[in-house]
Amino acid sequence: MNPDVVVYNESKLLSLMGDPGNWGVFADCTNHMCKDHSGCRGRIHTDFFAVRPEHVDKNAFANWNEAKNAENQATLAFRNIVKARREAWIWGNHIDGACRIRGGGIWHDQSRLCEDVRQQEPWSKR
Repeated sequence: MNPDVVVYNESKLLSLMGDPGNWGVFADCTNHMCKDHSGCRGRIHTDFFAVRPEHVDKNAFANWNEAKNAENQATLAFRNIVKARREAWIWGNHIDGACRIRGGGIWHDQSRLCEDVRQQEPWSKR
């Protein structure tokens, strides 16, 4: 999770990670509206993700310097989880066209300090 990401409600995350059939919990960066265990071809956010380490290849990020960007790298790194249809999607759209997770109990806002974001609660204004 990026340091400028706020978990404002952990209930969905805990529910998804509480299911041992979910090897990874992701957010989509492309508005595919991915459904759990669908093998969705979404682009995985790097603002936030949660994975069971035993299901990630130990060299998954070895070629980080060849990736176009972090989201492409993460999508490749976690492709075995998605191909096995063991993925869960905590959030499936980006509300302002930016690749920022803003839903599912998780909010990324690069323009303000985390303390300001928590105080202003922008998720309650949607």
